[in-house]
Amino acid sequence: MGEMGTTTNGTNRHESPSIAPPAAGRIRVLLVEPRSIYAAKLAKQLGDEMFAVHVAPSEADALETLLIGDPDVVLVCIGSHRRGVEMLDRLRAVCAPHVISVTDDDLALPIRRLSTRIRDALRHPLADVDGARRAVGDLDVDIATRRVLLRGHPVSLTRTEFQILALLLARPGEVITRCQLQEQLWGQAWVGNRDTVGVHVGHLRRKLGDDPGTPRYVLTVRGVGYRFGC
Repeated sequence: MGEMGTTTNGTNRHESPSIAPPAAGRIRVLLVEPRSIYAAKLAKQLGDEMFAVHVAPSEADALETLLIGDPDVVLVCIGSHRRGVEMLDRLRAVCAPHVISVTDDDLALPIRRLSTRIRDALRHPLADVDGARRAVGDLDVDIATRRVLLRGHPVSLTRTEFQILALLLARPGEVITRCQLQEQLWGQAWVGNRDTVGVHVGHLRRKLGDDPGTPRYVLTVRGVGYRFGC
């Protein structure tokens, strides 16, 4: 993140823009707010509501963080200017996470109102993936509840990792190209790094215990994309 990027512990971020791993069970929020005073206040309030908050002071910082981090939701403070709404539209076009707008009037309301909006948004099911339960070998995935078990033990996946797994499971054995995954995750307007999908697939494989050389669940079709092993 840029020099103004902060986490809820109040420390400055001068190195990587990645979102630090939150405490267990915390929802990760990327807060896009250029006004440092408002950003610090809202980050503190959301932190008190048990969210893990990372601040992006600009659209460019938010896009950079989205490439490396994996927030559950993006909050965009649009203020009272048209450029705030335009920024909101651009971020919505490239985001996999839910994007929620926050106005100056919202900032004056009790923080629990915003907390409820965030939690309600995250209850929406994933687009284009049915709510079925999938069991393959030692892996048990419940799409509706987002629960993943490996040999009976829970596996903690980020939102993007879970989306990739769910999309592959919806078409078992069928090859899904990198471009198709990219469009499903971030939309056709995505302008990020082409390797981003591969990075998330690598994280997913590691959590599923897949051997990179001979993966069991997420298989690479060289030069094309990925498929779920049957």
